[in-house]
Amino acid sequence: MNLNKIHKMLEQKVDIILTNYCMPEMTGYDLLKAAKEQSSKKTNPVIIMSSENEPQRISMCRAIRAKDFILKPLRTNDVLRLRDYSQPTILPPKMGTKRKMALESIAAEKSGSKQRIRLAELAVA
Repeated sequence: MNLNKIHKMLEQKVDIILTNYCMPEMTGYDLLKAAKEQSSKKTNPVIIMSSENEPQRISMCRAIRAKDFILKPLRTNDVLRLRDYSQPTILPPKMGTKRKMALESIAAEKSGSKQRIRLAELAVA
């Protein structure tokens, strides 16, 4: 992946950047540096994954503001943490038929929320 692809990716609406540390053309550290340099106003959370538990590598990524460094294989708690890092868009409840609206209202009241959360589209670069 070259820097032009990274810049194009960052121009899109992205909730979270999840990358492997070891990649063919660059490391996750290089991608993290490019992402932090490119996005001047709002930085998206960057999470790096690796199957190698190397403290120096983890510290290096954390030093330039990696949101997290996850060791593979992923566990359930890791996936739940990923969800917490995203910045979801809040959408109003769906409108529909009276019956459908009534069922959705009941479900929303039970869950304590009248809004649905939607993440941006998945982009793979």
